[in-house]
Amino acid sequence: MFYSVSNETEHPEEAARFVDHLVNDPGVGELVGNELGVPANLEVREHVVDGREGPEAQVTSFTMELEDAVVDGNPPWPVGAGEAVDTVQVIHDELIFGEITPDEAAERHIEAVEAALGTG
Repeated sequence: MFYSVSNETEHPEEAARFVDHLVNDPGVGELVGNELGVPANLEVREHVVDGREGPEAQVTSFTMELEDAVVDGNPPWPVGAGEAVDTVQVIHDELIFGEITPDEAAERHIEAVEAALGTG
């Protein structure tokens, strides 16, 4: 689970404190449980694991058993990736409805992704 804050926010310090609170506050961990996965913060994880019963306890236990076998998760997407996904969906829709050819779709796809990621 990744939390992020827009670089255009008018309140960067407050946003950073809010994300810190979501990730590191044991009380938040107790409320959220393992709905977003087992918390990475070990102190918060203790609060989540303690006193859980039934399926939630089983999921948490299973996940923690795999901890040493699992490598780090996927890195966050690069800046602009979300915009690229949205643009590619539009191109896809135009292609499947016959509004553009496959060659046009491929060209527009490459242009859109490069523009969104700032690589073109």
